Amino acid sequence: MRYLAFLWISILTFSCTSTEMKPSDLEKEKKAVLKVLSDQEFAWNKGDIDGFMEGYWKSDFLTFVGQAGITKGWNETKDNFNKAYPTRERMGTLSFDVNEIHRVQDGLYRIIGQYTLKRDDDAPSGFFTLMLQQDEGKWVIISDHTC
Repeated sequence: MRYLAFLWISILTFSCTSTEMKPSDLEKEKKAVLKVLSDQEFAWNKGDIDGFMEGYWKSDFLTFVGQAGITKGWNETKDNFNKAYPTRERMGTLSFDVNEIHRVQDGLYRIIGQYTLKRDDDAPSGFFTLMLQQDEGKWVIISDHTC
């Protein structure tokens, strides 16, 4: 009976223990997550789709949702970017504005923001929701819903 009481108290203690990070560690983690987007902006604006794709999870489980529908997989997503943006002029200049960044749980973030693509003949813009996770110590986008 004592063992069961000890076990129950232990379970309650551990289940109520906070897993929140120190504010300084949380800020470091958020900066690392946001660096994925700044690295993507930099690569895009150099005309480097391969570099841009480094921000995405290299997995068949990567999900990209855009105007053309749902794309599964890193290779398929990259192929779609290459088809949609075959020239440097078509790529234009990309900028992101982050409206919200939220730590969902250890190793998982959600980012909501806006993008603008400035080109000579137009300036498409819209919104995105990204899910990023840590994969082998590197933050990567696992899900991108852009409209």
